Amino acid sequence: MPRRQGKPGLSEIVLLGAMTRSSFTSMLSFAIKCSRCFIVSVICILIATCSLKILTVAAAWNELSSRDPLFSFLSNRELLIIVSVLELSLVVFLAKCRNTFLSAFAIAWISSLFLCYRIGLLMIGYTGGCSCTGGAESWVAIITANHLDVTLKIALGYMTVGSCLNLWNEVGLPRKNGYRSCVMH
Repeated sequence: MPRRQGKPGLSEIVLLGAMTRSSFTSMLSFAIKCSRCFIVSVICILIATCSLKILTVAAAWNELSSRDPLFSFLSNRELLIIVSVLELSLVVFLAKCRNTFLSAFAIAWISSLFLCYRIGLLMIGYTGGCSCTGGAESWVAIITANHLDVTLKIALGYMTVGSCLNLWNEVGLPRKNGYRSCVMH
């Protein structure tokens, strides 16, 4: 008996469902891999910037006694130490947390802090470079102050946009048992 055209039979529906589930699973797997690669790249960025801060504080202890332009109650040295501890804490959290939503949220949080600091410098009319690395360009011969500032702005943009995209991706993905949890290892 010939089949009617236009309506799929049961075997086509089952095959279509299996292909859709398979493609959805591979798409979900790809999204998870991309999220994890992003988180690992942010860990590398934070380790690099934290290392520059720590090395600068150790190498130029006396030169960092001037006040920060935005937080005038802190010296540059104190601010670099505080931010280094914050970045290092976030690196440990990101390395241990297997929940991409919480990881992306933490990255978005620290990115927003850095972004607010940059905007604050603009609002007070500060024209000098960001003291993000405490003047590391003076003892790292291959980097100029302008190149370092541009590189840090690109890294900040990457972290901000990437974390927001990861958060948007995480909100749209289905969850196991209907909720998210952070599994620390």
